[in-house]
Amino acid sequence: MNPVDEEWESWKVTYGKKYNSPEEESIRRAAWEKTKIFVKAHNQKYEQGLTSFTVGVNQFADLIEGESPCGCMNKKTTQPN
Repeated sequence: MNPVDEEWESWKVTYGKKYNSPEEESIRRAAWEKTKIFVKAHNQKYEQGLTSFTVGVNQFADLIEGESPCGCMNKKTTQPN
């Protein structure tokens, strides 16, 4: 097992992640990897003094775009006039 696979498996155990299918796991892993890239880039900016805070990989790292931590999707709604 390569180091990224090991990190993925460890992260899933840490946060109790289980997926309904291999397809869902693949989607979630891609989101997790994208999050890791974002975290690394952001924290490099912090080290350069370009931002005032760091970020990390947490239990929400496998969320896909538009999904919120409550498990619902963010939807734009219009207010009636």
